[in-house]
Amino acid sequence: MQGRQRDVTARSPDNGRRGRMATSRIALLLIAMSFAFLACAADKAQKVPDDSEIEQFLSANAWCSFSFNKNTGSSRKERVVFDSNGVVSKTSGAESYHSNRAGTVAGQSANADEGRWRVHGATLHLSRDGVNWEPQQVQVSFNSNGSPILKSDGKEYARCQ
Repeated sequence: MQGRQRDVTARSPDNGRRGRMATSRIALLLIAMSFAFLACAADKAQKVPDDSEIEQFLSANAWCSFSFNKNTGSSRKERVVFDSNGVVSKTSGAESYHSNRAGTVAGQSANADEGRWRVHGATLHLSRDGVNWEPQQVQVSFNSNGSPILKSDGKEYARCQ
């Protein structure tokens, strides 16, 4: 399955405006990409997983992303958890460093977001309020070991260790 991809397309719940959903766009797409992984696996097996199988897959692992910019010395990490009760939470943090003749300045930030997720009809839906649900656009590929690599907005996510 190395190199296989699947795209699932849906409209943004806020018609492109940022900030409407409590969870960030990355967290929302990460959830949706996890579903796409199952869909790709189903292609190979010729069986579409049912809703409970997809839910079990999503809630079995936390998903993490890390990036580092060697030019600026800044880094960013994210961790997304899909609880079996339908709550999705994302924690993120960033660090930055700047040095010049006057010295070095370091900065840190941390954020947490939460939303709702569900699978209905083998389609992942996300909501800020638990009332208005929207499907998500996603993409997934697999590394050489067959583990899913979830991609969104130029970021890659893998199962947290």
